[in-house]
Amino acid sequence: MATTDDLIIAIRADMGQLQNQLNSVNAQLLRTQQQGHGASDAIKGMAVQFLSLGAAIEGLKKLVEVNREFGILKAGLETATGSAQGANDAFIALQDFAKTTPYDLAQATSAFTQLVNLDRKSVV
Repeated sequence: MATTDDLIIAIRADMGQLQNQLNSVNAQLLRTQQQGHGASDAIKGMAVQFLSLGAAIEGLKKLVEVNREFGILKAGLETATGSAQGANDAFIALQDFAKTTPYDLAQATSAFTQLVNLDRKSVV
């Protein structure tokens, strides 16, 4: 039969093993937590990059849209004035006009083109 001293020694040995196993579990939890923080930071970084890419794409779309609109306006002016030089001169004049009136460039250009096409070339 085991004596009290033998039981105390056995309990202390078991407690030592248990403490070692708990330390091992704690170390694993700490590594998992650090990996989780790393993954979280990576996801946040990807989200920021994704949002930045989305904003860049929207900006590029707007730029293409404005460029296309200017192309359409200039094509209409070239048709109305009969030359590329006349269209450029009219476009510059219309830009200045649009700055000083409540009408935007598209409205001013459309009105000018309609008047010229109606044979009212004295507008400029």
